[in-house]
Amino acid sequence: MNKEPALEKFKPYILAGICILTFLCFRGALNNQFTNWDDDVYIKTDPYIKAFTGDNLKVIFTKNITLNYYHPLTMLSLAVNYALAGMSPSSYYLTNVLFHIANVLLAFFFTGSLFSKLSFVDKKQGLLASYISALWFGIHPMHVESVCWIAERKDVLYTFFYLLGLLSYLNYFFNKKIKWYGATMLFFIASCLSKPMAVVFPLSLFCIDFLLKQKWDKKLVLNKIPFLLLALGLGILNYCFTLQVNTITPFENIPVGKRVLFASYGFVMYILKFFVPVNLSTFYPYPCVNMELHIDMPLPAFYYVSLWIAILIIVVPLYFSYKINKNYFAVIAFGLAFFLVNVVFELQFISAGMAVMADRYSYVSYIGLLFISTFFITELWKRFSALRVSAIILISGITLALAYLCNKRTAVWHNAETLFTDAVEQYGDEASLFYKGLGDYYMDNGMPDKALVNYASWIRLNDDDEVLNDIGNIYKAKKDYANSARFYLRLLNSGAHVSTTYIKVSDVYANAGELDSAVYYYRKAIAIEPGVEKLYGNIATATTNAKQYQNAINHYSVLIAAQSDNPYYYFYRGVAKYSNGQIKESVDDFLMTLKLAPPTDVQASAAYNLAVAYNQLGDNALAFTCVQVAKRDGQQIDTAFFNKLERMKDIIH
Repeated sequence: MNKEPALEKFKPYILAGICILTFLCFRGALNNQFTNWDDDVYIKTDPYIKAFTGDNLKVIFTKNITLNYYHPLTMLSLAVNYALAGMSPSSYYLTNVLFHIANVLLAFFFTGSLFSKLSFVDKKQGLLASYISALWFGIHPMHVESVCWIAERKDVLYTFFYLLGLLSYLNYFFNKKIKWYGATMLFFIASCLSKPMAVVFPLSLFCIDFLLKQKWDKKLVLNKIPFLLLALGLGILNYCFTLQVNTITPFENIPVGKRVLFASYGFVMYILKFFVPVNLSTFYPYPCVNMELHIDMPLPAFYYVSLWIAILIIVVPLYFSYKINKNYFAVIAFGLAFFLVNVVFELQFISAGMAVMADRYSYVSYIGLLFISTFFITELWKRFSALRVSAIILISGITLALAYLCNKRTAVWHNAETLFTDAVEQYGDEASLFYKGLGDYYMDNGMPDKALVNYASWIRLNDDDEVLNDIGNIYKAKKDYANSARFYLRLLNSGAHVSTTYIKVSDVYANAGELDSAVYYYRKAIAIEPGVEKLYGNIATATTNAKQYQNAINHYSVLIAAQSDNPYYYFYRGVAKYSNGQIKESVDDFLMTLKLAPPTDVQASAAYNLAVAYNQLGDNALAFTCVQVAKRDGQQIDTAFFNKLERMKDIIH
């Protein structure tokens, strides 16, 4: 603290070191893959980011294309990534990391600007506190989710504009130039268009006003009105979007008392994990398997205690600092207020989604806690020179611990398997949603047995038509037709797509050779929707093309049992029988085709196939008669084959 010139002189090098350490902590993310947790919605399947056309840009800026939030600038940034690197995930991760490093620098300048305006903080202390704030902001493990989740680009992007807006406001606060007020407004709008969470920006401005001026006047309040009105409008817009996609739990579903407890729990846990960032998770479930079904269950004891802990966290430091030192009170009040206003809408008083908290919601809010922590660390440094060696050891130890945990945490986001396994290992059935995510991942990567294990865990707790269908498909592929039929029949209970589900049941019974059951369910299907006959015919054709000839025979037998006057079904069953070595049996089907069919192409084809079959059976006379009929009806005949039969027609084998 005595070497003021060094802290200032080496500022570029210190900041470069902070940025390099931050990059090293996140370098593992550059090898991560896309996950199937929103990354698919934001990138893989989103058609609007795939080309910079006028129509696409119009949709990006006028529609809620992710069915999540309205954040057009975030989607635009992803479109730029796609234009530069297509579907290479490293490009998206690198962009997130670079935005995060930019935010580290902005956090330094923001906290530094605040400290520099406080009369009770000297330049040396302010610089050191800002360096530590930026460093710990950059490598805090709770920030990994915001950086290492591609779909959470909105976090690092909105923060970038948010901090630029706060810095612009500080310039306006001290020189009153209208250009800085205008810049503040523009950055605020850009932040809101990156993530709706930015609507709390005006409240952060009030926090700054309190810290720097500590008294209110009319002008101070009036210049916030445009920000408040804009925040209100954007907040209502995004609230309507979330209502449309049912991401908000209806208020009447959860008693107010429990909402307060959820909010208190989140408040306490965010602060606890700021100081002890362990046991982090991609998912923090409500304290029950299904919140709607179990909402009347008592909560764990800590939820009730957390309300009082939250009150103590706020009241005790404010009370004693107010009594001891008004400057300390200002720092603590600002830091707690900044933390609270930037996390308040994510404390689940208004419950959205299935998680009671999430690491990403700490991204901006922790700046308030960093402000308090680094101020008091450097205050002790300044006041008690005997503790400086201990302080250096403490700061170094904390930095090394944060860096290690941060780097380790990036590996959790390597792919969907590591991501979802992290939640399941910690919470089991309470994180049941991730059973489905793991099942989808394993299916997409050709591991059906692992997919089946996770789908079974998911379906044990949740009714899900899609997963029941997937399980049925897996068992069918494994030729476990009994279990396949069992899950398809469970799918019928939902009442969705009944006719096609009956077709699937019929299909597996046909594959199993249980033709009576196959016919029974096929008839149920066509009684509901006659059009599914074509679907079943396609299944039969597909089995023939796949050279699964016995299965094809079974499927065409089902079709014939339900519609015995269709010549095509006899014809194709005859083809399957011939291909399966059942030549005598194929003759009966080709003859039935000739009996039922009018003079069409199928009749000519049947006559030709009969010629081939009779030739194989040694009846050359009948073979020649049939090939003549086929030729007469327009069938293309190989000349050599025709001549061969003509020569041999009188030879009796």
